[in-house]
Order: sequence, then C-alpha cells, then structure tokens
Amino acid sequence: MEVKVDHQYSQDVALEKMKHFFEQMKREHGDKVSDLKEEWNGNSGDYACKFNGMSLNGHIDVNEHDITLNGKLPLFAMPFKGVIESTIRAAVQNALNAEIA
Repeated sequence: MEVKVDHQYSQDVALEKMKHFFEQMKREHGDKVSDLKEEWNGNSGDYACKFNGMSLNGHIDVNEHDITLNGKLPLFAMPFKGVIESTIRAAVQNALNAEIA
C-alpha cells in the first residue's frame, strides 16, 4: 500500500512535522497504537507498530514536495484498504497543518 501526500513546506520542516507526528501518535492514541518504533536515516525512515493488535510496518520518505508512506497490510485488512489509506492521508495532512510546539 502506498499513500502519497503533497506538501508546500521545505523538506526540513516537513521532516520535523513527520517526526512530531509519530510522537503525537504515541501520546494521543496509546490505547490503540502500541510498540511504535521509528528509525530515521536522513529524510527517510522505517516504522513499525501494532494498531488495535494488528502489526503494521513500512517506510516513509519525506521528499521535497510530498511525503510517501509505503507499508504492508495484513491479508485480513485488505477489504479495508481504501478506508485505511484515507485515514492515513488525513492524519498526515493534519500533522502537516499542525503547529509544532
């Protein structure tokens, strides 16, 4: 599954917003998201977590004009692929629009 979200920020600002996004996920959705791990290498990162008990992992690239998330969905989640993609896209857009404290 690939989700691409355009942005109008500098690459550095977009990267900081995405790092903050993962921190915020831990704080706000700790009841649904567990074992969240992220490892950044420049403008790219790998992530893994459990969402409602479902293991997810993938890769994120913060590019000059967009953010691309790639990940594998468990087979049983495939019927919900469209909903999952929309939810991820909305969450990333909200993170991009959020102020970083």
